[in-house]
Amino acid sequence: MKFLLLAVAVAAICILAACKQPGCTDSSAYNWESSAGKDDGSCKFSRLYFYTTDSLYPDAGGTYEAIDYVEVRVDNQYVGQVHYNPSFVNCTGLEFVLDDGEIHEWAATVFFVNTETLETSGDIEAGSDQCIGISVTP
Repeated sequence: MKFLLLAVAVAAICILAACKQPGCTDSSAYNWESSAGKDDGSCKFSRLYFYTTDSLYPDAGGTYEAIDYVEVRVDNQYVGQVHYNPSFVNCTGLEFVLDDGEIHEWAATVFFVNTETLETSGDIEAGSDQCIGISVTP
């Protein structure tokens, strides 16, 4: 009888522990876990992929400046560098994950081989995966 009570107690503890399994409980997040019973703050709402579409920048004088790389920031947080890739396909650039449903600002600094720079930016609304092509045109 004691064994049966102990088995029932262990089973009840296991069931209750499973009900409180931490995870993402927001069904609008792409990493939603239907089995999660307690939100642990891990929800992810969209992935951003940054890539650059240019390797040269046509300046006002009719000459072209070579682009070395592009630094990307989201909400003033450094994300990484993007280099020109002529074979870019299906969002394969630099990835950044947004963990809320808010509007965020992205910014990029284009670094030229001749050490000059150029700034560009935009807004992103979280909610779906997005590819952001950084195009450098005068």
